[in-house]
Amino acid sequence: MAETARAILVQKKAILKQQKHLEQLSDELKQKKEKYESDKKELEQLKVSQNDLSQKRLQIEKELISLMARSISLSLLADDENTLTADSLITEEVFKQLTLQIQKKIKSLSSDFTYTDSRINDLKKRTLVLQKNIARIDAKQKRLRKEKREKELALKKLNKDKKKYKR
Repeated sequence: MAETARAILVQKKAILKQQKHLEQLSDELKQKKEKYESDKKELEQLKVSQNDLSQKRLQIEKELISLMARSISLSLLADDENTLTADSLITEEVFKQLTLQIQKKIKSLSSDFTYTDSRINDLKKRTLVLQKNIARIDAKQKRLRKEKREKELALKKLNKDKKKYKR
């Protein structure tokens, strides 16, 4: 009987300790709930932004390919003109100007592409951080639920042991 009483007291202390731990964990989760919700919202927005930027990057790639092909075509046409007539000189000057414009556009698009790619990488890094934060909080919530179930089972056992002890 004395052993049962001692076991009940030990179990009661363990349950009280577990209760304090559960309260601390619960308070921590309440404090982080707002951050959790804002992180989830930001994560969704980042995913949309990432998708938009990926679409923009594809568009830039297509335009770059098209401009490079045009530039090569103009270069080939300009090289074909071997005769020195007034028309051929004008045509050659037009090709040079078109080539310069295309090269400027390619340079601008390359810069846009680099910026977009960099922005996508930044968003991916932020997304990773948010996903880790959310996963960490989800894990704590799961642990809290598990510990609450364990506490409930321990309380049931304690009450059962108390009833046996009183008999």
